[in-house]
Amino acid sequence: PLTSSICRPAIRYGTLFVVPDTTLDPRTAANPLVSGPPHFRFYAGAVIETPEGLPLGTLCVLDHEARPEGLSDLQSQALRTLARQVMAQLELRRTLRLRAESETSFRIMADSIPQLAWMADSRGDIFWFNKRWYDYTGSTPDAVLGRSWHMLIEPEEAPGVVERLSEALAAGTPWEDTFPLRSRHGDYRSFLSRAMPFRDETGRVFRWFGTNTDITAQREAEEER
Repeated sequence: PLTSSICRPAIRYGTLFVVPDTTLDPRTAANPLVSGPPHFRFYAGAVIETPEGLPLGTLCVLDHEARPEGLSDLQSQALRTLARQVMAQLELRRTLRLRAESETSFRIMADSIPQLAWMADSRGDIFWFNKRWYDYTGSTPDAVLGRSWHMLIEPEEAPGVVERLSEALAAGTPWEDTFPLRSRHGDYRSFLSRAMPFRDETGRVFRWFGTNTDITAQREAEEER
């Protein structure tokens, strides 16, 4: 509990709190960890602080023997550095957890939309398709990830589609095209395909997100007019 912790004064008094002899310091002498087992006599703690300045606790070193000399400048610097590293690891863990939760939510949503959806890396190599894609094409991840999905485009139109897509990938510009895509039954249906680049803070494209919308019914209706 914080009420019986030697770290409590450390959090209150600043980034680094050193007590060479805990029995001689009024802030720690009455602490049950000092007056009783395990009888700590030396304490040094560096505050673990969030980027917003909120203290979460301390990274501390303790000894059963008093250390009148305290910590050297190098030791003090090392303890502060380690405390910052602990905070950095906590922040990284939190970021990764939030990212994983966000990715899970996105994939659930993407599997529920009527379009065939996909994600590709900066080069345009696809690393994920949604469930609708596999339901329609009957393909497996091993067969279509990367750029192998091009084989599902109607053969006569495939070269032109691939060329136009490659130009958009190279330029980092949005892509839109229409082409027949083979179903799991072997027939072809017309799809409107769109892809958008996602950029990082430097403006570099790091991911593409695309959808394929079945427009066969619209095409057939237009041809009947």
